[in-house]
Amino acid sequence: MMARIDHKMSHGVAYQKTQTRKDGFEVYRKPTFAGKKLIYICSPFRPQSLDPREADLEKFENLFRARNACELVKNLGAIPVCPHLYFPQFLDDEDSEERELGMQLALAALRRCHAVYVFSEHITPGMVREIAETAKRDIPVKMLCEEDGTLEDVYVEVHDAEEEDDEDEQED
Repeated sequence: MMARIDHKMSHGVAYQKTQTRKDGFEVYRKPTFAGKKLIYICSPFRPQSLDPREADLEKFENLFRARNACELVKNLGAIPVCPHLYFPQFLDDEDSEERELGMQLALAALRRCHAVYVFSEHITPGMVREIAETAKRDIPVKMLCEEDGTLEDVYVEVHDAEEEDDEDEQED
């Protein structure tokens, strides 16, 4: 007996089965992120240590934390926005002009987000600028630390907001 397949892959994208027509033709649709919340990931990027070995390890840990934060937000059903994982691919963080350009681009992205999640007990100068921008724009900020047990709160918050959006769409 063959297993029932409710999705298919095309160019690395899982298409979801939406219906089977009377003639047996199966209809698939590309997954959509319409209506999903954009969550800005605020976490350290630049190492604070002056020792080169410690700085390399710290930078690795910072990038690891940022990737894990993105995965968490994605798993909660929202869209992670994490410029410090992307911009260093084409901007030099050691060049003050390029670092400032990166901050300006990051703040522009932040302004389009529904919330900011801070993933660190240690707040860097760059993070201070991001958090200050949220205050100007009245964007909610959620502090998430590994020890404080707020991850369950985040899960509930993201899914409650999605349910409210779904109810609003059904009323329209």
